[in-house]
Amino acid sequence: MFAVYAYVEDSSIGVMGAVRKSWTMTQGNMWTILLCILMIIVLNLLGLVALIIGVFVTMIITMFMTVAMYRQIKEGEEIVIVEE
Repeated sequence: MFAVYAYVEDSSIGVMGAVRKSWTMTQGNMWTILLCILMIIVLNLLGLVALIIGVFVTMIITMFMTVAMYRQIKEGEEIVIVEE
């Protein structure tokens, strides 16, 4: 899931190295990542319901969510899900 971010951050590791790094980063965080992916899907579906224009906004939000998740996992922090 994070291979693109790992490759952009350090292109010297190569594509397969980025995939391996992504795999090791997600170990132990699988359920939290799946929950975040489910939230992303629901958010984007709500954007589609909002006359398709809303999906442009939700796609930007979900990209920021993914980057924030990558940074937290990379730094070894626990992912925090904010509930309203």
